[in-house]
Amino acid sequence: MLQSDKVGMNGRQCATRNPHNTVFEEKRMGADYIDIVAEARDADVICGRWSLKKQYRPGNLAFTKSIFDHKQQYDDASLKEGRLKLVHKIIHRTVITIGGRFLLPKDGKFLVLSQRGMFTKTSQAFRDMTAKRMKDVAAMLQSDKVGMNGRQCATRNPHNTVFEEKRMGADYIDIVAEARDADVICGRWSLKKQYRPGNLAFTKSIFDHKQQYDDASLKEGRLKLVHKIIHRTVITIGGRFLLPKDGKFLVLSQRGMFTKTSQAFRDMTAKRMKDVAAMLQSDKV
Repeated sequence: MLQSDKVGMNGRQCATRNPHNTVFEEKRMGADYIDIVAEARDADVICGRWSLKKQYRPGNLAFTKSIFDHKQQYDDASLKEGRLKLVHKIIHRTVITIGGRFLLPKDGKFLVLSQRGMFTKTSQAFRDMTAKRMKDVAAMLQSDKVGMNGRQCATRNPHNTVFEEKRMGADYIDIVAEARDADVICGRWSLKKQYRPGNLAFTKSIFDHKQQYDDASLKEGRLKLVHKIIHRTVITIGGRFLLPKDGKFLVLSQRGMFTKTSQAFRDMTAKRMKDVAAMLQSDKV
């Protein structure tokens, strides 16, 4: 089945792929971006030439403060071990967990950076945090425009609820009109829905790791496994967890993604595993 023309070696369906959706091709080519959007959100980090003016944006401000706070730890860490772990920590705790993205302005729009692009920009931010720049950032963080948590409050858009939803622990961070191939559409389980490329790869990953999930301890192994599934199967290729509502889609937050993935493991009963096994062996996949 996995060697058929309709399915790639990673278990993704190719027959229904939108030719204008290049998420999969860009991932295969190792591209630094995965999407193009018209507008930036407060939580986003706008990349490009460094300037103090740009750093007053809420997303940039939180990111710059995190780089500033961890600069000495980055310099002291070993290249392969500590630095890569620290970069991963900054990306996910400061940006992704509140619905942020790394954006690069181009022709009036924004390129959404891939996982590789995010790592490149974060590592570069550490290298560019020179002694002179640290003085500028220290002065900026002490200015009246910045709150105690390192975020700008005065110019925040009242209609952008990313920060408020994060504060409330909301399960979603955005609303979009269309789904991409790499997205996982949540909701009531059905075989029809699972034939979407994103759902197919996610369901196959849950199927493959079900025994490992059942055998793992609750606090240690299960949480690590859920994190692995989310990032390797969905996020690294530009996918999102979407929940249909009123003709549009709610984009789930980090908490929402963990909840849905854990639920998918629990719902993978013996009966459903038989259905999934039959689906993966069918002519449609």
